[in-house]
Amino acid sequence: MGNYKPVKVLIVADSRHAGDEFLKALDQHEFLAENVPTGEKALERIWEEAPGFILLSLELAGMSGLDVLRIVRGDSRSRSIPIITFSDKPEQGKILAAFNLEIDDYIAKPFHHEELAARIKAVLNRRRPTSYNKDDVLAKGKIKVIPSSHRVLCEEKEVDMTPKEYELLTLLLRKEGRVLSREYLLESLWGWSKDVNTRTVDMLVARLRKKLKKEGSKWIETVQGYGYTIPNA
Repeated sequence: MGNYKPVKVLIVADSRHAGDEFLKALDQHEFLAENVPTGEKALERIWEEAPGFILLSLELAGMSGLDVLRIVRGDSRSRSIPIITFSDKPEQGKILAAFNLEIDDYIAKPFHHEELAARIKAVLNRRRPTSYNKDDVLAKGKIKVIPSSHRVLCEEKEVDMTPKEYELLTLLLRKEGRVLSREYLLESLWGWSKDVNTRTVDMLVARLRKKLKKEGSKWIETVQGYGYTIPNA
């Protein structure tokens, strides 16, 4: 696997055939994988020992894949785990809802083993921390980002951020003064995917502004018909 350390992958698929197919694909690329058949079992495993990656079906019986996503992304213990969702019958509404819950990617079945491995590696690569000086602090107004500890402060109070919210804020601050198109933000945060559109970026920006309150509305500007910027002024 080159520069990638073996990653423990939790597969959540209620179809034994689907689970076996994912296990076979991951075994070929030296991932450490296990399959559980329900959302409830998945949460048990996540709380016992957090995996390094989750492959999650959107078509689970009982607790739905979207319900699992909401719980995982809403809990500080699991919020940062990379997640790719999949389904046999792509439903655009479910896929967009999953992206708005900050999945890292989506893959439709049937899939090629090489494509699955490539998508996982691409997500892991995007999640690699950017190099920084230990004293590096990104700031604008009363907003501060401390990359060394992944902390965000607003008016000297710590702000709880999801991984995508943190990535977006950091990107805007590092590119201060530049207008970033929705397409650029989409590519930077999710990589290319035909299943996610620029509306997902708009919703992420709205959530980020809300968390930063007055400072978010003050500094994160919309450039109509194009994208977003944090101005130099």
